[in-house]
Amino acid sequence: VLCLLTVNSYSQEINFEWNKILGNTGKTSGISLECDTSGFVYASGTFEGVINYNGTSFTSTGGKDGYLFKLDSIGNLLWSKQFSSNKDVKINSLTIDNSNNLIVLGEYRVRVNFDTTIITNNMDTLFSSNMFIAKYNVNGNLLWAKNTGGVSYGGNSLSVDLNNDILITGKSIDILLFDATSPISTLDSVLQTYPGGTYWEYYHPEVSFIAKYSSNGNIIWIVETGGNPQEIISDNINNVIVTGNFLGDTYFDGTLVSEIGFETTYLAQYNSSGNLNWIKTSGGSANWNSGYGLEVDSINNIYQSGQIFGNDIEFDGNTILPFGGTDAFLSKYDVNGNLIWYNIIGTPTTMTGEHNFNSGNSIKIDNNGDILLLGYFLDTLTFGSTTLKSNGAYDLMLLKYNSNGTIISSSQYSDYGWVAGIDLGVDISNDIYITGLTTLNNWNSSYPSYAFIGKINETIPTSPLNVLENIGSYNFIIFPNPSKGKVHIEFSNSKPEKKIEIFSIDGRKVNEFTTFESDISFEINNNGIYLVLIRIEDELITKKIIIE
Repeated sequence: VLCLLTVNSYSQEINFEWNKILGNTGKTSGISLECDTSGFVYASGTFEGVINYNGTSFTSTGGKDGYLFKLDSIGNLLWSKQFSSNKDVKINSLTIDNSNNLIVLGEYRVRVNFDTTIITNNMDTLFSSNMFIAKYNVNGNLLWAKNTGGVSYGGNSLSVDLNNDILITGKSIDILLFDATSPISTLDSVLQTYPGGTYWEYYHPEVSFIAKYSSNGNIIWIVETGGNPQEIISDNINNVIVTGNFLGDTYFDGTLVSEIGFETTYLAQYNSSGNLNWIKTSGGSANWNSGYGLEVDSINNIYQSGQIFGNDIEFDGNTILPFGGTDAFLSKYDVNGNLIWYNIIGTPTTMTGEHNFNSGNSIKIDNNGDILLLGYFLDTLTFGSTTLKSNGAYDLMLLKYNSNGTIISSSQYSDYGWVAGIDLGVDISNDIYITGLTTLNNWNSSYPSYAFIGKINETIPTSPLNVLENIGSYNFIIFPNPSKGKVHIEFSNSKPEKKIEIFSIDGRKVNEFTTFESDISFEINNNGIYLVLIRIEDELITKKIIIE
């Protein structure tokens, strides 16, 4: 087993080929993203209030609504869906099957609208949601939509196997109803026939599950699983792999698995019938231990990412560090569950003092077989001779490793407050697409958050100088950049009204003004890095400028 920490790499600020910001006054976040084999991109998330994408506006109808976009490679919106309710709707996971159909997994309360189809759940509780699955063809036509009924936390993740069967995982807190046509049993027979119905009741509170559906939406099997599953995938021989975390000693398919700390990260493999093949654990003595990302390569090696925290950090039963902060990690296992290598991404610190906070949220393998890891960090990260340093809040990080665990490149993206990378995809040209959330300040529950969807060229280029940008249908350019102090912004149109705010990198507002002018100039007296926020109607964009 190899622990690979530092090697020679290059580090730079991410420059988006294009980047769309969604949000206004409410809570908005990008959650899931997938690329199909035809070069199209699907992005989903949740929003509150009004969002606008290239002139197409959406308004939430109750609490938070879900959105789903299909985009081309240059960011044009091809079609969109809004998932609305009188309560909350959230799109948690997307996947593409072998025919480029799109499957959506989400959660809702009371009811959810799919085009002209309405699914209703009359079991509404304060702290729970209900799960739904919907399938669309490439043109955005709804093929079918199903819910589980009952009360649950909603589905967390879904994937498809080689047969186009659909795999989902999630968690129930009370009663979860699945439709079924054949008897299903688990360890303690918590799945029982519901009198007079064709579905099954899931009685056991606070129990997680894995379910397999056919491509037509018919249930094939359901199994109970321990813990709190976060991600599910299938390998090239139809094994099912799940990662997440659990509290206390927990049963997985009849196997009692011991805890490592307050929360324990797990990686489990099941066969195509839902039987457990093996399970591995990792983590530290504290909370914030969990697996979040999964990928498999062509020979069924498994890559796992997540977050690890506490004293006596363990992988595969071996203590590798006496203490650590909240670090991100990336690990590799073979198909039989043998640990090949791991990387801890963070600065070793004690639990008693101020410590870092890093997370590896999503993994993709690109067309060269390299591993891309997306997440966020509040830390100073050193990769050989290069360094990433967060700018006082959570910054987005994008790391590339080869299959041996050697770092190839490291890059970051900073904004006014938090910037969290949540999910990513790789297209047929090896270009990278990412989604997540950003704030205009350090996190505060009363302030708005914004979703972003962006494209990064495969080379991950350095920061731009004078580049034509756009916000909605309005083109503009900021120049010179870097500047000696005087900055110009030229817009293609004097209308509509533009609100411009300038912030220092530590979040202090140094200037703001509103104008209808197409040519704008302003001066910044002190050297440093500044962020310019430009808002036009319901759209906004942020750009970094350097004063030297």
